[in-house]
Amino acid sequence: MKSKEQIQKDVMNNEAAPSDYNLLEIYCFLGLKRLMQMYYNKQISKENATKNKMLILADYEKKYKDFEFWTSIYKEHIQSIKDTEDARTKLHKSLKEDEVITNEKLCDIFINCMEIISKVFKRRI
Repeated sequence: MKSKEQIQKDVMNNEAAPSDYNLLEIYCFLGLKRLMQMYYNKQISKENATKNKMLILADYEKKYKDFEFWTSIYKEHIQSIKDTEDARTKLHKSLKEDEVITNEKLCDIFINCMEIISKVFKRRI
């Protein structure tokens, strides 16, 4: 994600938002661009423009932090699902084989089940 300083620089240099911007960056870019146009057309005073600029940048920063937080949560959740699915696949393969179930195999099956349970409940058993 772009820093707010980079977005401000792009507002001054570009007519349109750069193509590598995500939606949050485009929202901030367009808000600052419109504010700059209003200021140069003398529709708002310098004080109002400065105040609104700070509001736009503060809103961008808050939403940026929220975006990072939720992205990390989703990544953790996806990794948990992958780990659980890997353990489930391992258990399924050990049960599907046409072998006689010995005490060792039964212990491996039990260990795989406990691994799945620990991953689902995120605790070590």
